[in-house]
Amino acid sequence: MDSRSEPLFCTVEISGPLMKDYGDIKPFIKANLIPDEAGRKKRNVNNNGNDKNNNCYKSDFYITFEELDFNFVVAPLGFNPYICLGKCTDWLSSRWSLYHLVKTIFFKKFPDKREQSKWKPCCSIAILNDLVIIYIPNNSTDASTEDTNIDNCTNTKSNTDNTNDTYGFTHHTIPNIIIDSCRCW
Repeated sequence: MDSRSEPLFCTVEISGPLMKDYGDIKPFIKANLIPDEAGRKKRNVNNNGNDKNNNCYKSDFYITFEELDFNFVVAPLGFNPYICLGKCTDWLSSRWSLYHLVKTIFFKKFPDKREQSKWKPCCSIAILNDLVIIYIPNNSTDASTEDTNIDNCTNTKSNTDNTNDTYGFTHHTIPNIIIDSCRCW
């Protein structure tokens, strides 16, 4: 697995005044991981599509916010949304929705319609996860962010936004952007 997609967990202990004494100001930590190439390689238990049948799988696809022209994003520098690839050749192992079951019964009753439809299961997204970012909002003094609006990306204002007016950073959750799993539909 690409080290850029592994979660980082850390604990920070701060001595001194309680956080409530600082009002709305919230601390954050930005960490960049540098892979240790000489270290031991972990076995990848996820299917990378290297199997003989090339069945449905989730594949890495790391992109940076710079590639998306989202220069206003401070952290993370990029993310791995993944992509679903592969074939769904085994119809019996596919996890169908109720609609697919109805369609299968329809084809049993009207076999001549099957050829017209050309329907077969395909590898697609099963579960999506959110991505948390820290960005500089439009009203910042940074000129490169003047024409960019994070809400265009999500179409709704998130309840998890948290602006730190002192430093000009905003915490935001982009919903349903990272693939958690793929399956045949």
